[in-house]
Amino acid sequence: MINVKFSEFKKNILEDANDFFSKEGFKFNKGKQLFKKAIGKNYIEYSFDFLDYFPNWYEYNFGFSISIQEIEKIKKEFNDFNKSDKILLNSVFFFEGDFVEELIGKEYKYRSGHYNKISSTDDIKGSMSRILYIIREKALPLSYKFCDLSSFQEYYLCNKQEVIRNLASETLFISTLIAAYLKNTSEYVELSRFLKSELDIEKSKGSDYKQLYILLDKIDQFINHKIGGNVN
Repeated sequence: MINVKFSEFKKNILEDANDFFSKEGFKFNKGKQLFKKAIGKNYIEYSFDFLDYFPNWYEYNFGFSISIQEIEKIKKEFNDFNKSDKILLNSVFFFEGDFVEELIGKEYKYRSGHYNKISSTDDIKGSMSRILYIIREKALPLSYKFCDLSSFQEYYLCNKQEVIRNLASETLFISTLIAAYLKNTSEYVELSRFLKSELDIEKSKGSDYKQLYILLDKIDQFINHKIGGNVN
């Protein structure tokens, strides 16, 4: 049974995180409870999510997003084209579970659902030390690496299967298509056809990705409008 208030628990975690991130040049937004750093016109945001199961235990994890200005600009144009007010706030998002050895090869729902369970006050410092190690050694280098368009393109356009592995992430689905378009039209056509083929395979297995079929069709229409041609 845990004997510290939830608000105090969160405060302790965020203070430890702030000590670490401030040394890396991140600024803490207390209202949104996230740590943000600009890299040129792009930026990285780290955040923590907390679950309250008092008095038995608390759970928490971290995640980070990367926003690439060129991708976000086209994404806004896409929303305007479709008269949509749906907001996708970043180019790609990673969960703590993406860096936990036993979860790396698992489905999206398992990686995104990973939380650290705290059932006693003594657990807090130990768990935070482990998390900061993961951030320092694994997450932070990756967030710096992917925080520009060319690096994002180089990785995801050469590793298209990563998009399939993360089909639950509509954000990555859109961002990778836009990144392909920003490289050249033929790259976009190749990716669009690949995703359609993979969605067909997933459908044959019984998976329901109807919304992604619709989304892909809308993006194709948008790109056709941009280039004044037909990518299909």
